[in-house]
Order: sequence, then C-alpha cells, then structure tokens
Amino acid sequence: MKNPIFWTLSLLCCAFAFQAQQSLPARPATPVSVPQAVPICGGLAATGNVLENSSSPAPSSSPSPVAGDSGVIRGKVVYEGGEVRKLLNVIKDERTCGADDLVDESLLADANGGIKWAVVSISSEIKGGKSLDELPGDRVLDQSTCVYRPHVLLAGVNQEITINNMDHTLHNVRTASLMNSVVNKVQIYMPNMPHPSDKTTFKEPEVVNVLCDVHGWMKAYVHVVEHPYYAVTAADGSFEIGGVPPGKYTLHVWQEKLGEQDQQVEVTVGQAAEINFSYKTLK
Repeated sequence: MKNPIFWTLSLLCCAFAFQAQQSLPARPATPVSVPQAVPICGGLAATGNVLENSSSPAPSSSPSPVAGDSGVIRGKVVYEGGEVRKLLNVIKDERTCGADDLVDESLLADANGGIKWAVVSISSEIKGGKSLDELPGDRVLDQSTCVYRPHVLLAGVNQEITINNMDHTLHNVRTASLMNSVVNKVQIYMPNMPHPSDKTTFKEPEVVNVLCDVHGWMKAYVHVVEHPYYAVTAADGSFEIGGVPPGKYTLHVWQEKLGEQDQQVEVTVGQAAEINFSYKTLK
C-alpha cells in the first residue's frame, strides 16, 4: 500500500491544475471553412447546401463587335401602291415548271407594301469593321421548278458561286453584265445521275443579270460587292445591317423595277439607327 503522503500530494496537484484551467480566457471558436462554388452537371453550381443556376455562358475573351464598338442600321423598304403579287406565264415544260403557281418576283410586295428582294447597302466609305467573308447569305443559286432561287444573291468579288439545276429538264445559265466575263453554261438533266452543277466567280463589282435561254421568264440578280455591309429585304420589306462602325454614311437601296434611292444615316456605338425607304406607285 502506498504512503498516505503520496495520495495527499497527488490530490493537491489535481486541484491546482483544475483551478488554473478554469481561470484561462475562453478560446475563440475555430472558423469553419466554406467550400467555394463547384460546377456540377446540368449547368448548376453547388455552394454549401444551395444550388444556383449558372447556365449563362462564360464571358468571351473577344466581346461581340456589335455590342462593343459598332451599331446597327435597320428599317423597311415600302411600296406605296400596296400589295403586289402577280403570276408568271409558264408556256414551256409545264410538267416540271408549272407544278406550282410561279410568282413574278420582279416586284413583290405584301399587304402593307413591304418589298421583298430589294438590296440595301452602305455606298459611302467605311473605315474598319467587318471583312468581306461576313457578307450575309450563301453563295448558291438553284434552279428549282424553273425559278432561280434566291431571286437576288449577294456575292463578294472573287467569291465562288455554285449554280445548280435541280429540275428534271434542261436549263441554260447565261449572265449579262458590263464589266465581268459572260457565263454561258448548259446544264442537262440526266436520270439517275447527280444534278448538274457549275461554279463561277466575278472579279468586278456590279449587278449581274442571270438568265435562262430555255425558259425566258427565269431571271435572277447577283450583286457582286466589295464589302459586307449589304442586306436583301425580307418578305415584309425589312432589313438589318449589323456591325457597322460609328459614323455618318450614305445608305443606298436598289430595286429592279422601281430604281434606286439614297438617304443619309448616322450610326452610334451600341445603338440601332432606324431608316425607311418608300417608292411611289408605278403608273
């Protein structure tokens, strides 16, 4: 058995240690680390126990030029005579060409007078901005049910154009212009063979007429251009030219039957300049 003095000293030491611990100041609580938001499947982010929608795209390293350093020109081209819709007189290859009523697109206007197939462009000098590769539309001209589609095509200088015969009949593609070489291609349909197709380019800026000597009513226009600030009007006559550097410009409109007009327009960064053209009723 241990000495009673040993037990007495042991009890005294424990008492002193307990009293010393109780007299110490309270230790602040250890901060809890909160995890950062972590992307998870489905476009959501987890932060603690909360799910947040993070479906918006990440900021682009190269911001859109339209939002940052350019503006937009938009408007309508209108015919004061109201709606115009005439049918073509199909007198040949009715089985292929006359399957549908073919509309005369040389002047086509909706119930509000909106003109389809007018061409709007900036005709004054443009400094900087977009490249010719950003010209709107495709460089493809189809012959379908004996109609050139589209009726009006935009093509840059030296940009390749594909011309297709989608019909089960013969077509002859012939161009008429002042400054470009004549294109004259016979495209013969052959059963069980790929449809005829040719490619061409134009080197000089101008409006090129495209005809078919087999079907005299067939006509299209290729606007050969040097910059991308062009637009072809939609079925309601509306147009929009985007990515335009700020400044004052001359805006030009062309329509094959009604002629040409010019107006002045000023473009401001981040803004849309509204401008409309109106053609008088033909007598």
